[in-house]
Amino acid sequence: MHATTTTKNAAIRRAQKIDPMLLAVDGGVTEPVNSVAGDNATAMRELMRMYARPGMTVVDPTYGRGVFWSKIDVSSYQLLATDLASTGHDFRSVPHPDGIAHVVVLDPPYRYKPPAGTVKDTVDVCYRLSDSPDIGSTKAVHELYAAGMREAHRILKPYGFLLLKCQDTIEAGKQVWTHVRVMAAAAEIGFVVRDIVVVVNPTPSPTRWSVHHHARKGHSYFLVLRRDRAFAPGAKSTQPRKRK
Repeated sequence: MHATTTTKNAAIRRAQKIDPMLLAVDGGVTEPVNSVAGDNATAMRELMRMYARPGMTVVDPTYGRGVFWSKIDVSSYQLLATDLASTGHDFRSVPHPDGIAHVVVLDPPYRYKPPAGTVKDTVDVCYRLSDSPDIGSTKAVHELYAAGMREAHRILKPYGFLLLKCQDTIEAGKQVWTHVRVMAAAAEIGFVVRDIVVVVNPTPSPTRWSVHHHARKGHSYFLVLRRDRAFAPGAKSTQPRKRK
């Protein structure tokens, strides 16, 4: 009996150190969120509805033109938006103190940069490869992701959320399962995969190949990564198990 009480008190003490808004996320939402979306803005709207709450501090170090936020009332949050092009801040080193963010949104370049002269203009517009760091291979892309996740981990509050965009690709005629590798790297950094949403593009970006040996990648992913663990200590279950 005493051991049970001690364990319960320890859980309460841990819960008191967790931001109340992050604990509120574990209470869930009443309207379901679908795991498939037709565009990035819709996916972001639904993910923020599920994993964010009004008043949260949200950091987006890859803000760009703000396309992800076009269907969201950003006045509900304290949005700290930067990117390399407009503010000069690399997402691997953002100008924010440790533990400031409830949510971080990260959309690194997830296509590797082919040799000079082989990038179509339409592809370059989508992925901004001309403005990207040296990402001449998928290995370099994955290292870029890992660096971004480490920085996100630094600025997140305990049990904060990272909404990470990624996409699988083909390199040298071989499938590269980027989302699998990113999830493995996230676990090493200290994240747990809490959720995933698939964005389906009915008209994938054109490729330079005239003969195809793999299905074109018309989908991408939002990974919901939570710092520390999937559910915070002290979070109350809203759906207790039924007694038999």
